[in-house]
Amino acid sequence: MKIIMVLNSAFSICGKGYMADCLHYNYKPIMKMVRRIRQSSLRSKLWQIVLSAGDFLVLFSLKMTVSHRKNDKTAVLVVRFDAIGDFILWLDAAKEIRRIYPNSQYDITLMANEDWFELAKKTSYFDHVWPINRSNFYRKLLYRYRVLCRVQRSSFDIGIQSSCPRRFYHHDAIVRFTGAPHRVGLTGDWSNITQRHARKSDQWYTKLVSLSPNAEHELDRNAALVRKLGQKEFIAAVSVLRGSFPHRKIPSRDYFVLFPGAGWNGRMWPAGRFGEIARRIYRKTGWCCVICGGPGEIYTAAKISEQKDDIPMHNLAGKTSLLALVGIIQKARFVVANETSAIHIATAVATPSVCILGGGHYGRFVPYPKRLRSNKAIPVPVYRRMDCFGCNWECIFDVEDGDAVPCIKGISVEAVWEATFEAVERDEKPC
Repeated sequence: MKIIMVLNSAFSICGKGYMADCLHYNYKPIMKMVRRIRQSSLRSKLWQIVLSAGDFLVLFSLKMTVSHRKNDKTAVLVVRFDAIGDFILWLDAAKEIRRIYPNSQYDITLMANEDWFELAKKTSYFDHVWPINRSNFYRKLLYRYRVLCRVQRSSFDIGIQSSCPRRFYHHDAIVRFTGAPHRVGLTGDWSNITQRHARKSDQWYTKLVSLSPNAEHELDRNAALVRKLGQKEFIAAVSVLRGSFPHRKIPSRDYFVLFPGAGWNGRMWPAGRFGEIARRIYRKTGWCCVICGGPGEIYTAAKISEQKDDIPMHNLAGKTSLLALVGIIQKARFVVANETSAIHIATAVATPSVCILGGGHYGRFVPYPKRLRSNKAIPVPVYRRMDCFGCNWECIFDVEDGDAVPCIKGISVEAVWEATFEAVERDEKPC
């Protein structure tokens, strides 16, 4: 632990202490140089060197000793701490992994993003769920040290990295520290890992599953891993969330949900257009409006609320837990949202939805595969097709700060309303 503290202190001094000296002496040229360094990729590379050195020293100090487990079952660690929507899409594959490793013989631990670990605990697919803060694991050495020590001392027999693309300093590092005789991971997508890092971490796995070039949708990527684990005929279906979920008191009358957030302004349809869609739905159906979102969407939700006119509207942005959000969407008549977790939650609880879709990840998450589109709960995508689709949200256009990218901004109210009107017309879901 002392090694980690020394590394952490050294890096902090290097970054902040030198900056403080420059401020004291008002030495502007050096200040500018330091600021540029801190804002450049050099800082990131230096930190990655610190992480690699720290991992090596921790691994050396632990000497990969094997602890004695009280449980006689084969211990399996599944590593997955991506976003909420990714987790929802993975649930059908997770159910199959439980079948491959039945509870009578295997003890499955899921290392889960703390944003959704409570939802993971609600399923019956895992014996244990360990929450992890993804940012702290990368940025705080003491936190990282504790996590890696816990992993190593648990003496797992099987380690499964179930996310694609992999992250070298996240998924790969954890699987490496399991020291498990069998370590399985995915390969073939380099969007979050350099090929140099991939070549290095490939050696930490005993089996790598190469994705098929045709496995474009996230459901199909998840299915590829399940087939390699033993269920050779497995074809992914829509994930299902069963059971009841706690939610805030909402009107006894029917309601629809707006979810205007998307994690980044560039992916967010303008708030004023959401307000117009809310007015049209209310005038057609008489349903009241419930606005949902995380803390980052409070301002956007407030802008929509200001336009409510005579619409009965409840702004719950930043006021609900994930489990409460699932409960609210579960009871809703309809959802209109950007391409975000709300769309996949709606699908999993069989609530019809319209997805305002950009081109950054077109086909990766939405639209759903054609074989599934007979399902009423599959989201209806609305998009403006452009030649630059598939850009991984690295937009080629100059976009002002706070503005939506062209493929999102170019989607008209009429286009969204047409899809919404048709979906509402055929909605026969009971309240």
